[in-house]
Amino acid sequence: MTLSTPVKVIALAGLAVILAGIGFLLLASRPTSSSISVPPVKHAAAKVARIAPPTRPPAVHRVAPRPKLVLDPSLPPAVAHKLRLSREVVAFVYTGASVNDRALLQQVHKGARDAGVAFVALNVTDEPTAAAVFGWAATSADPNTLVVKRPGKIVFQLEGPTDSRAVAQAAASAR
Repeated sequence: MTLSTPVKVIALAGLAVILAGIGFLLLASRPTSSSISVPPVKHAAAKVARIAPPTRPPAVHRVAPRPKLVLDPSLPPAVAHKLRLSREVVAFVYTGASVNDRALLQQVHKGARDAGVAFVALNVTDEPTAAAVFGWAATSADPNTLVVKRPGKIVFQLEGPTDSRAVAQAAASAR
């Protein structure tokens, strides 16, 4: 028996519809991901390796040793102490009992501070201080303002009363 062409086309179309229906039913009956409980997968924490940029070894700074500070051995101890800390010192030699000398002491101290120079007061009523001052400075003038540089050299001397501006100028000139 032979079938005509239109019958063959209809039969093939029907067969295609039946196969499509079967495929649809198979997909629909398949379980979905929401109905299946799949345990979550635990991943190990990723370790990130940080690679530091190459570093140079620290530079070694060689500092030349400072020459040992040698001061004049005849310096009064207070002046020697200040010269260890500062290059210049203003030393004021005075008599502590004199009211005028105490007022002058304030003026000289202000002048040294204005010049940015260390200051030391040397009261010659104290016998050891008087002996050290007169042995070092070779002067007996009182009051006396001395500008001293390392190693203990007197570079400027103001005898008698003075004011803060003169002291500041003398100290600045000593630099």
